[in-house]
Amino acid sequence: PPELTYGWAKIIGEELVKASDMNSVSLRLVGAFGPGQSTDAENGSLIPALCKKASDFPHTEYGIKTTGAESRTYCYIDDIVRSFVLCLNKLQETGESIPALNIGSEEEYSVLGIAKMIRDIADPKMSVISTDVAPIVVKQVCSNELAKKEIGWQPLVPFKEGLKLTYEDIESRLLNV
Repeated sequence: PPELTYGWAKIIGEELVKASDMNSVSLRLVGAFGPGQSTDAENGSLIPALCKKASDFPHTEYGIKTTGAESRTYCYIDDIVRSFVLCLNKLQETGESIPALNIGSEEEYSVLGIAKMIRDIADPKMSVISTDVAPIVVKQVCSNELAKKEIGWQPLVPFKEGLKLTYEDIESRLLNV
């Protein structure tokens, strides 16, 4: 069961959709990232916030707010869009609902490891600063087995390639401000 209210809200939403007469699917997007995301460090996602910090270096300190030991999985936006298309095609072809699907990568990365990968894209000489603050959520990982079975989906864009594309987008946006 979910540890946070956010997870419970998703489950309740999925159950409400299942109880309706609609043909539907619920996609559980895990760690979506890519160009165009907000770089707001307080309210945004980890990857674009780190890309902004790296692009702003040395004017902004480059680091993370925890030890970095917590792990996450991420999925590049092109792969997520492809999952939507595959689901819509299957719903149209079969006229039957599809069970809730996890849409994310099964490749697990530590937050510190992600910070170092972004550093390597931006400036390999840059230091990554971490703290001794323990993370609230230690691990976010999902299985895509059902998505593979139901719609033939799995992520295709390698994580590091997605990071590079996201960093380049954010750096370009910051230069044009």
